[in-house]
Amino acid sequence: MVIAMVVLLVLILVVLIGILLNIQSIYDNSKYIESIHDNLYESKQSLDFLTIRARRMTENIESISHDAIDINSKIDEAIKSLEESNASFSSDLKVLQDALSNIERSLDIIVAHPAFTLHENNSPWG
Repeated sequence: MVIAMVVLLVLILVVLIGILLNIQSIYDNSKYIESIHDNLYESKQSLDFLTIRARRMTENIESISHDAIDINSKIDEAIKSLEESNASFSSDLKVLQDALSNIERSLDIIVAHPAFTLHENNSPWG
């Protein structure tokens, strides 16, 4: 009977130790779960912050894209305007060159006229 009581006390002691270990494990798990919860909360805040930053960057990139398209169209307009001006200047220069050629021919004809040639015998001045 003494042996049965010792065995029963040992068994009760083992059960009590098991219960205490389970309680400690539950306590440790609750601390671990609380730590996980805190980490998840911080991660959510970081993700929210990154989402806001990503939206702002997207808006800025869209704005830059629109500005680049506007600049590109203005450059195209300027190139067309310069090409038109170049064509107009070329046309004006051609007209001017033709006029100068006509003047040069006229001067050649006038200078070649006998009235403008100097002969010692026929000199109007002397």
